[in-house]
Amino acid sequence: MIRKAIVIVMLVAAFVVTTYAQSVGDAIRYSDWHYGGTARSIATGGTLGSLGGDYSSVITNPAGLAAFRRSELTLTPQVNATGSQTVFSGNSIDESRTRFNFNQAGLVFARVSPDKWKSFNFAFGYSRLADFN
Repeated sequence: MIRKAIVIVMLVAAFVVTTYAQSVGDAIRYSDWHYGGTARSIATGGTLGSLGGDYSSVITNPAGLAAFRRSELTLTPQVNATGSQTVFSGNSIDESRTRFNFNQAGLVFARVSPDKWKSFNFAFGYSRLADFN
């Protein structure tokens, strides 16, 4: 019984010694969002969140959905081009990558009626908040 307890304690100690948590750099990288949105919202610096009438405002301010008077389909493609050059001990390495992705895709259904409710709007979509590549 004592041998089993010693073996368990040694295994737990070995496991604890070999594990580690995230570093400060990882915590900052994973907590930082690079909010995109539609091309119109990016061009205005994200100020459409308070105005509404743009799909990006649905993400930042859901009350902005009330400003839609007609249905809308949005799709914002994005191209990421990165490059780096490293020189160490006389060795040079160049690397470049070009990636294509969709920054956001959204669909808003809007119905304006003369009834008691002025309009009925429903939206769903996708918005890319971070890129860890």
